[in-house]
Amino acid sequence: MLNFLPALPELAPKFYEYRQDPVTQQFNPIRPSSLEAVRARLEKASSDWAEFHRAESYFWFVEEAGAVVGNVTIQSINHMMLTAEVGYGVFAQARGRGLGSAMVAKLCAEVFAHTNF
Repeated sequence: MLNFLPALPELAPKFYEYRQDPVTQQFNPIRPSSLEAVRARLEKASSDWAEFHRAESYFWFVEEAGAVVGNVTIQSINHMMLTAEVGYGVFAQARGRGLGSAMVAKLCAEVFAHTNF
């Protein structure tokens, strides 16, 4: 069972580590960023559907069996056209088990349940 956790700044080191992973960088080129910049990104992102009409981006960590295994995001939100970009990342220790597909499916179900998309 996957659970979505808010974009907690105290989890920034885990997200920073994911961003430094060579496999992550190979398949998802990411601009270099400091731990402080990652923490600021998490503080700025929303995890609350009630903020849908004013949020610029959403971010959740994904937990499975008490361990943080990845993240999902909604970015580039166009409130007029009701479109957005979905992103996801699976942390190294959790890869190869189909979690990416499961995370995106759960995120899409949440988006359609809580927004006008």
